[in-house]
Amino acid sequence: MIKKIVVTRVSHPGLGRSAARNVEGFKTKADCVAFFDDDGVLEVGWASALQKKFDEGYSVVAGREVRLGKTVPRVPVFIGGQDISYPACCLAFKTEVFRRLGGFDERFDYAEDMDLLFRAVQAGETVGEAKDCIFYHFPRSSWWGFCKQSFWYGYGRALLEKKHGSVLKRTVFPKLSFLMGLRLFFGCLGYIYGKSRKSVGF
Repeated sequence: MIKKIVVTRVSHPGLGRSAARNVEGFKTKADCVAFFDDDGVLEVGWASALQKKFDEGYSVVAGREVRLGKTVPRVPVFIGGQDISYPACCLAFKTEVFRRLGGFDERFDYAEDMDLLFRAVQAGETVGEAKDCIFYHFPRSSWWGFCKQSFWYGYGRALLEKKHGSVLKRTVFPKLSFLMGLRLFFGCLGYIYGKSRKSVGF
């Protein structure tokens, strides 16, 4: 039962996304911590939907991201039969579990959510999906923004592979379309760039 909800909008200039989320995740006194990005809108009832999944015994809960406008489906990756591609823009944890896992790996600024979910599944946690916790996510406003985002998504997956081993064989690619082809092309460029870098600590 939810007794109190504290919503805090935070900004940590100079910190990456992972480090900024960790500041709040390790500071909170709440039993659960949920992360949402500022480029979207939550549907009414989101908190109750998350709470329901926590009450069912899940320690990690993903909301349902609804992408608006020019977009493509997620490219899921399965570990132990569980999808770890849920984005951090709508992701919640039991605080104790978040801290035990060490929070987000601050070497990641892309695929940091997948890395944390990967580690959660490896630690024996089960990821629940709260389909009634809806986050309407606004897309990049230009073609260049879309392509740039795709590049860095591919870069993040390269870091994920450097840390955890091959993820491509665990990836389920959606049906090809023009937008998906564009996403995959620039994602492959980012992946190659990420694999070639030596200075990220992996």
